[in-house]
Amino acid sequence: MKRLLEDIAVSLLVLTRIPIDGLLKDLEKVEIYRGQWAYPLVGIFIGFFIFLTIQILEAVGMPQNAAIIIALSIGILLTGALHEDGLADFFDSLGGQDYESRQKILRDSNVGVFGVLALTSSFLLRYALISKLDTDFAMLIGLLASYALGRYSILIVFNQSEVSKQSGLTKELRKLNLRTLILCGLFSIVWVIPAGVTATIAIVTLGLALVFFLTKVVVPHYKGISGDLLGLSVQLFELLTLSIICVAFSS
Repeated sequence: MKRLLEDIAVSLLVLTRIPIDGLLKDLEKVEIYRGQWAYPLVGIFIGFFIFLTIQILEAVGMPQNAAIIIALSIGILLTGALHEDGLADFFDSLGGQDYESRQKILRDSNVGVFGVLALTSSFLLRYALISKLDTDFAMLIGLLASYALGRYSILIVFNQSEVSKQSGLTKELRKLNLRTLILCGLFSIVWVIPAGVTATIAIVTLGLALVFFLTKVVVPHYKGISGDLLGLSVQLFELLTLSIICVAFSS
């Protein structure tokens, strides 16, 4: 049980800005790859936190639209905009003419026009989809499923890719065995089932297509996986899942 809690603490340390350092004996010797299996669990926590924030704000009289915007913003603060940074860097790098220029853009801490447009589009699309989930139950399912599958995408995309020589902490991750990967996938997809069989099949099918596109087209173009590309994966999977669930509950 102690090791289990430590693994979850490591996953929270990697994916969020929650101060859980006290749960780990020696922070400098933390093995980043520990707790990878818990990434979807962290996604569930973030999704539920955002849902709960929306409910609390609405309960005190806040209009739903404003509540969603505030909750999403708090969610970004909770994760330290980790995956949003990857999305922005990726789209900025599309302006690079060759591999070296793309890598230089990825390492640049400044955000360019493409990055700003990508971040704005992602946030607005996420807001629009959540606001169209008419019932609390539909909103809960949308948030839990999208954030769980977004974090699960880190595992499956990393497993199918070679690590870039330019990557940072991504080098510390490990490829999971097939059993763990399947169990994590089942845990993540089970949250979609309340949206219906069609939605579940659509997410599995389109999700696999997105994994293929990322691992066979995007990752080779950048000569290996990096933290920015994993952030891109998380964002795309979240939006894909929210879109399908929104359609499922609207029909």
